[in-house]
Amino acid sequence: MIGGNLRLDQLRRRPHWSYSSLNLFLNVCQLQWTFRYVWKVRPAFTPAAVAFGAAFHRACAWAFARPGAGIAEAADQFTAFLAAGCRSADPEVRFDGDGPLDVLEALGRRMLEAYLASRDPAERVLATGIPFTVPLGGPADGCMPLVGEFDMVVECGGRREIVDIKTSARRWPEPRVRLDLQPTCYLLAAAGSPEERIEGFRFDVVTKTKVPAVERYPAVRDPDRFRRLVGCAKVAEEVIRRGLFLPADQGHACPDCPYGMACQGWHRQEVPGDMTLELAA
Repeated sequence: MIGGNLRLDQLRRRPHWSYSSLNLFLNVCQLQWTFRYVWKVRPAFTPAAVAFGAAFHRACAWAFARPGAGIAEAADQFTAFLAAGCRSADPEVRFDGDGPLDVLEALGRRMLEAYLASRDPAERVLATGIPFTVPLGGPADGCMPLVGEFDMVVECGGRREIVDIKTSARRWPEPRVRLDLQPTCYLLAAAGSPEERIEGFRFDVVTKTKVPAVERYPAVRDPDRFRRLVGCAKVAEEVIRRGLFLPADQGHACPDCPYGMACQGWHRQEVPGDMTLELAA
């Protein structure tokens, strides 16, 4: 089910998978997933990239809801959203290699200006922040449902598609688009609501470079990818029930992981061996 009377906060109250949770478990680090979703370990800091991305998405949504607003106004909103997000972050934002707040602010304004200026005037934003829920397989699979939110749904030339906005240090290589789990999750949700007439998925990627670049990457998925997603979720849930979690000691996420200190001492401590999906949701 997509949109309608759904509210994301209500959907999240029951055990579920989200794209970010499932991707963290399958493709990033099982132990980081466990610290966050099962053991509820307090993170040591909020990564600057998280605060930056949240402000960028809020500014985009603000601009799309106000077609008459100028790009400069949207950039001012980004500045306000970033400052507010950094002030309210708990734990505090850690900047480190991302640069201080003023550098991130200037970068984000340039990125937002580039993105909004690059949009196709013939493309119409139908909605932003659209919640959804969809079963992962059938009753026999026994998986938790998938819950999430589309950044926006757009229409151009009678074709509707989901658009997810990403900020990235660099342009994406082709395999990332082809293998990324997010289009699989979101197109599965679209397939579960054929009345919405959503036909495709696209990443809009804005680079964090001195002169920001805007790249658009369409992604397609076939039914076999949906079956593979369900299979992965089933195995993940069995691993969780058994309490079998390993660190990804050479993973790309290690340098910015807010659970780094907890991870270093993980093997010296006794940890729960029997997990429940009610906790893991």
